[in-house]
Amino acid sequence: MKSLMTGLFFLIISYIIVRKTFSNDNNEIEENLKNFNTNKKMETKTQQKTKRTYKGIKSVLNFHIKKNLRTLWTYKDDNFTCIYEPYEGNERIYTVNQMLKLIDGLILEENKNDKT
Repeated sequence: MKSLMTGLFFLIISYIIVRKTFSNDNNEIEENLKNFNTNKKMETKTQQKTKRTYKGIKSVLNFHIKKNLRTLWTYKDDNFTCIYEPYEGNERIYTVNQMLKLIDGLILEENKNDKT
């Protein structure tokens, strides 16, 4: 009985919140939508300006070097894949050190593109 009362309480509270949210004037709703769209555009612009640092993949590769793991990697369309099983794909295969050099090259290329 107690869980039924608790569920009913949350249902009533949810109904009140939804009703209050949708009972605003149309002008206020339109204003909120404009603000939402403006914020969304601003977020998109700031996301485009951020540079990739590749911290995650670099830390994984450095860990493999420290532990002397001999892993092989592929890179295609900004995706890094560690090869665990026999590989039958067409992408180039990189060692850990080669992959770190590739990432450094990607960062340099990105910096050059930002300057132009």
